Order: sequence, then C-alpha cells, then structure tokens
Amino acid sequence: MLNKIKKMVSSIKIFINFFNVPDMYTRSAETAFYLTISVFPSLIFLIASMAYIPDINVVASGKFLLQIIPDDAYMIINSLIESAVKNRSFTLVIFSFVLATWTFSKAVKAVVKGQNIAYGFAELRGLIKLNILCILFAIGFFLLTLLSIFLLVYGKKIGFLIEKLISDYFLLKLIFNVVRFLIPVTYMIYIFTSLFTLGPSVRMKAKQGLPGACITTILWIVFSALYSFYANNFSGINQIYGSLSTMIVLMTWIYLCSMAITIGYKINSIIFIIQKKNSLQEAFKSSSHTPF
Repeated sequence: MLNKIKKMVSSIKIFINFFNVPDMYTRSAETAFYLTISVFPSLIFLIASMAYIPDINVVASGKFLLQIIPDDAYMIINSLIESAVKNRSFTLVIFSFVLATWTFSKAVKAVVKGQNIAYGFAELRGLIKLNILCILFAIGFFLLTLLSIFLLVYGKKIGFLIEKLISDYFLLKLIFNVVRFLIPVTYMIYIFTSLFTLGPSVRMKAKQGLPGACITTILWIVFSALYSFYANNFSGINQIYGSLSTMIVLMTWIYLCSMAITIGYKINSIIFIIQKKNSLQEAFKSSSHTPF
C-alpha cells in the first residue's frame, strides 16, 4: 500500500514537471496580449454586424454573453450593441472585420506556436500557409459567432413554433433551458477542438483534441463564473476606481481564459506523448528537450 502511494506521488511530481507551470504562465500571457489587442476590433465588428440582423432584439441577443463573460464587461458590450443598432454603418463592418481578422489571427498564431512547443514539433508549414490558416480560423470563428447570435435572436420565434406543437409547457421550458445552455457550450467545444486539431504542425485527430477542448471549456465557464461573482459582490471597488476596475476585470478574465486554452493543449500534448511511450516516467526520461 505504501509503495503504491509513493509511486502515485512520484507520478504526480513527474506530471507537474512535465507540465512546466512557469511556461504555462508565459504562453498564457502571450496569448492574452494578442487577445486583448484583438478584443476591441472584434467586438466592433460583431456589434456592427448585429445591427443588420432583421428584427433584432438587442436585449435577447446580448443575454447569451452573460454565460461567458463577467457582468461588468456585459454592461459595456450591451450599451455598444444598442448604439450600433441605432447608428448602422456598413463601412464600419468591413473595416472592423479586416482589422479584427488580422489582430485575432495573431492570437491564433500564438496558440499554434505554443502547441508546437508543447508537442515538440518543428513548424513545417510555410509562413504564408500558416498565416492563411490563422486568418481562416479567425474568419470561421466570426462567422460561427454570427450564426450563433442569429439563432439566439430568432430563438424566441422558434420557441413559439415549438409551443404550438408541444402542449406540455413544463416540457417545453425544460427543452428550451437545456438547448439554451448547450448552444454556447457545444459551440465552445467545437471551436477549441478545431483549434487543437488544426493548430499543431502535425495534424491531430478530433478525438485527440477533444479532451483539452472539454477541459478548456469547463475552465472558461468556471473562470467566468468566478469573475461574475467578484464583479457582482464587490461593487465597492467600482465606486473607488470607476471604469478602470471594469477594464482590470476584463483583462484579468482574458488572461485566465488564455490560461484555460494553454492548459487544454498542454494536457492534449501530454496524453499524446504518453500514448507514444509505455508510461509517464518513460516519456519524461526520453525527452531530452524541455517539452513544455
């Protein structure tokens, strides 16, 4: 029994060393830096685009953000949505889309670089091919986001249609609540799985990217819930620092979400390397370089 405990403790220590926590902070900070730069043009594009969705309900379309961002950040974004609907500009949509795609692709490239280092892969793709991949992923991210917003906006009309078909109101409400929760969660898992599958220079299978994607999604929701709790229960700080505290909360949330992404692909890389070896100890000993 004692030997099993010692072996378990030894494996945990090796796992922590293999994970390389200090490097995780560095990779998370790099990703957070580019995400912070990209967040404002990205929000401008998404908000300006929402103004062109027919019969848009600003309040209903913005509420889904409460599940993934802190309340203080939601208040800023929701006010911007209302302003964009009142003052539509197609030129702003095009300009913000180009700027958002370029800046967001830099954040994607930082994640791609971190994944290659985690797996111990050399970047085999050319600079042009790599940039095109990052830009396409950024475009795909925005298109999927707009699709999700579109579905959420028209969710009420779909709900009325379902209500006519289903007489049991309790069952209808249960289905609606489940779907409303599953839409953003499924969307996030799909995005992160795609990133963890296509990101490394050696293409991974979907099942190899899924574990890290699920962990990243869970951590993302947990971090958002913690900071929503902080923002809702420590309003006295806002009275002292004003809008500065809101920006601090937003930037900290971005950093924690970047850390969630880093943890996700590091776990994927550890699973991948262990599968190539017979055990964690053998995988660690056979790695002459610093894997993470």
